[in-house]
Amino acid sequence: MPALIGLRVTELGSNATAAWCGKLFADFGAEVVNLEPPSGDPGRRVPPFVDRGDGILESAVFAWMNTNKRSVTLGADDTRTLHAALVVSDVLIDARQAARRDPGPTGHAVLRAAFPALDIVALVPHVIDSDHSL
Repeated sequence: MPALIGLRVTELGSNATAAWCGKLFADFGAEVVNLEPPSGDPGRRVPPFVDRGDGILESAVFAWMNTNKRSVTLGADDTRTLHAALVVSDVLIDARQAARRDPGPTGHAVLRAAFPALDIVALVPHVIDSDHSL
């Protein structure tokens, strides 16, 4: 039996690091939902392309990185869909650059207050402050 069966993960933000992290969770049995913008994850348009079997071409890398995941469309200001995903999630993989310091309804401080049991994996570059703390 896979090690992470029963764990629910939401993946937010488009980059290879988030996709790889989500893939690892999914490969070990977690239920992973990839929240994509209305136009689809930009990774879907990165060559090389393969025919997915219905005459539609898809990025081979995107397909591989998103094996065993579900995708849900999330609008730019779609706080309701994000919160609906997070209320049933154990982990948020977040690759949005500004989310850590965003004071708005989808920023990490608000999400931590609204979902205290949620673990947030912030996959953004850290800037070391002048006192050398993170």
